[in-house]
Amino acid sequence: MTNPPPSTPTTAEPAIVQTIRQRTSWRAYTGEPLGDATLEQLRTAIAELETPFGNEPRFEILITAESGSIDLRGMATYGVLRNPPAFLAGAIAPGPHALEDFAFAFESIVLRATELGLGTCWIAGSFSRSRFSRALRLGVDELLPAISPLGQPTSERGLRDRLMRFSGGSQNRKPWSELFFDGDIAQPLTEAKAGQAYATALEMVRLGPSARNRQPWRIVRSDDGKHFDLYVFRESGLLTRVQPGGIDMARLDAGIALCHFERTARALGLPGEWRADEAPAGKVPEAFEFIASWQIA
Repeated sequence: MTNPPPSTPTTAEPAIVQTIRQRTSWRAYTGEPLGDATLEQLRTAIAELETPFGNEPRFEILITAESGSIDLRGMATYGVLRNPPAFLAGAIAPGPHALEDFAFAFESIVLRATELGLGTCWIAGSFSRSRFSRALRLGVDELLPAISPLGQPTSERGLRDRLMRFSGGSQNRKPWSELFFDGDIAQPLTEAKAGQAYATALEMVRLGPSARNRQPWRIVRSDDGKHFDLYVFRESGLLTRVQPGGIDMARLDAGIALCHFERTARALGLPGEWRADEAPAGKVPEAFEFIASWQIA
């Protein structure tokens, strides 16, 4: 059974838009092993990955039944998951925009898994990094930002899954008026003013997963619509900075936003690329941290 879509796509939408709408976090699995053809397609997707800032994460598909002396079940995810036959895990060396590139690539694989009818779930906190580090043969100069189960989802969500989705507000998304702005944050950007194509790309950002569903991304359209500047909003009093393992969750969330925007823009034939070499001149709140700007060619 494929993941149920959180919103209804239209037949005119590109395939990637339909996939982003369809993707949802899933924590209960049938345990059915991944087929050879599915594994081959996932590994092909991994081999073809590109990142916006040139960092090179590495990824492996870890088969639970083949993990040998390293137990990837049970306490490896502290009971969060049930019966996943495999995991996607990845590593990257620290550096400028490394976490954004990791998340961009990781989400690309997650979306490919969704296309193949698999369930997935971003997990960046509640898993045993030590066990997965051994399974991934993590280098001393590498970070292990996140893992995801891979497998056939159960026909219905388990109780723990339902409780976690309810407590995290996974079905709720902030409105456009809180996320996207025109020129400065005093002026919300409307779908009509963004134009149909860019409105679709921004909506795919809005639908992205994020740690604890904080949705920290903020985008300001600037320079008469030639730039879309991506920031993360650092909410005061919340653990949005560095987490266990040296992982900044907000930067992972930013990488997901970069992925959804770029993949959608490419599918719609929109020109541009992400640039992070210079922060925009416009004034934004101190809590806004600049990540990158989509600059239209």
